[in-house]
Amino acid sequence: MAQEMLSLIKKNSFYIFLIFILFSHCNNISSNEFSYRDFLNNLSSFKSKFKQNLFDKEGNLIQKSYGFINYKKSKKFKIEYIMPNKITIISDGDFITSYDHELSQAIISSLDKSNAFLVYLTDNEYIENNFNYKITAKPEYLKIHFKHKENAVTSGLNSFFLKIKDYNILQISFINDIDQEVVMDISNFERNVSIKDSNFKFKIPNNADVLLNN
Repeated sequence: MAQEMLSLIKKNSFYIFLIFILFSHCNNISSNEFSYRDFLNNLSSFKSKFKQNLFDKEGNLIQKSYGFINYKKSKKFKIEYIMPNKITIISDGDFITSYDHELSQAIISSLDKSNAFLVYLTDNEYIENNFNYKITAKPEYLKIHFKHKENAVTSGLNSFFLKIKDYNILQISFINDIDQEVVMDISNFERNVSIKDSNFKFKIPNNADVLLNN
């Protein structure tokens, strides 16, 4: 009897292990199968929600933010922070405008002089010229670590991380220019949706203060 029970346990354990392996294989893309270049080439647009956590140098949470992202090739995007402060960051492909609704203040910069992370993430040529990256397969997602090349001629983020599952972006994280960690969790990610170019035009209110970042 004991021998039969042991045999049954071994048999069931084998099937449980086999199911786990098959399930894992079906729901994940290996690091060898994934190409970031192909991922970007096949990403014409996306919409998503996000929850952003900001941490200080010691790892303490200092701010939570919420909002929406719209993106469209090439380099057009709109990031709307709705909590705790209402801020709109919008790019028409050439210039980026950051507007603080509470302060009624707009800052306008060329994309070349901005540190907007969507410029880094979605430009194949820029990535390949300025970053090395390593793809690591985790049980539930792929993690990509981008590190600035030593001989790169551009400034900006030294490194950032991306988590992807089933070709959907799950998380973006990086260290900002004052050594704070920004972790943006992405939800409701919709790939290759129709977005009008008019969504990336922003009319600055007449009473707003306007600063030009030359």
